[in-house]
Amino acid sequence: MKKKIIYLVSDYGYVLTHRLSIIKELSRNNYRVTLITKIPAGTVPEPLPNVEIIDLDLQRALTNPLKDIKAVLSLYQIYRRIKPVFVQHISMKMIFLGSIAARLSRVPYTFNTMTGLGYLFISKSLRARILRLLLWPIFFLLFRHKNTWTIFQNTDDLEKFVKLHLVKIKNTKLIRGSGVDIDRFKYSEEQNDEIEILLAARIIRDKGVLEFVEAARLVKAVYPQVKFSITGEIDKENPAKIPVSDVQAWEQEGAIKWYGNVADMPALLKRVSIVCLPSYREGLPKILLEAAACGRAIITTTMPGCRDAVIPNKSGLLIPAKDSRALADAIKLLINDKDYRKSMGKEGRKFIEQKFSDKIINQQFFDFYEQVLSNQDS
Repeated sequence: MKKKIIYLVSDYGYVLTHRLSIIKELSRNNYRVTLITKIPAGTVPEPLPNVEIIDLDLQRALTNPLKDIKAVLSLYQIYRRIKPVFVQHISMKMIFLGSIAARLSRVPYTFNTMTGLGYLFISKSLRARILRLLLWPIFFLLFRHKNTWTIFQNTDDLEKFVKLHLVKIKNTKLIRGSGVDIDRFKYSEEQNDEIEILLAARIIRDKGVLEFVEAARLVKAVYPQVKFSITGEIDKENPAKIPVSDVQAWEQEGAIKWYGNVADMPALLKRVSIVCLPSYREGLPKILLEAAACGRAIITTTMPGCRDAVIPNKSGLLIPAKDSRALADAIKLLINDKDYRKSMGKEGRKFIEQKFSDKIINQQFFDFYEQVLSNQDS
């Protein structure tokens, strides 16, 4: 008989891009998965064998306490009905809500995956500091429970949580990201003589969007023919959001082209020359892994998570965060050296094949689940 488990993910789009592979892998083995997520209006989820999909109104931001309480109660009822052997929560907000529901409903084991520290831990604003102060005791109780395991995507985040005494080192695990489908994201050399620089991320300040736009201005002053483009959604729930009016103004100025959400990322990555992510901090940015798999040179920051996605000066360049001039200089360097870009692309593809394919990462998750459950059963 298959073991019942629950995956809690904030939105269905993220499931499709980051977690569908592992959910399919688990459902093919000895697990029956219930996926709880927010389905966008008008979207019909893909039917999956041994997977039940529950549409729940979930919000990523901590902005509406009443909705959050309602979500916890709904999760509690679902957890009680299904009686899973374990639950897997993805990202900080789902960890917070799901862990409360798991403790109340006495789910045997809880796995929490930190996909990055996010606004709550990164921001220095007064609002973020107050939220940290209020939520700290709750996090302490939830993370340090003996049957709770926290999965980190980079060593910096893991070490930070250990130093803050939010987790016990014996109840942590390092699994780098969610893996890349290297058969879908195929290697190819640059297709066009025209150079296009891409940033793919949610449109928020913490992704380095403002620095990217300023770097575009600096580069285009010297190389007006070079194209700069952004793909990603306006994240209305995030306190660091950038208004759509600003993005439209950048387009009218001619600094960038905004594609919105792009369904066929392999096709877009095949067309561009360089992929940038000047983020302030990440868990492990999948877009950089996908870009490397496609053979694209990468420019990102020296910040935790970002630097883990590249081999410095071999598959990509590292620059300081919040430094648009350093970003512009790195872009100019790669614009002027196609052979260097080509070499980076080849090194990046090998890097992904060796460490970050979805088969490798899925096996790490599967083995970890089995290890924890078998140790508890013995």
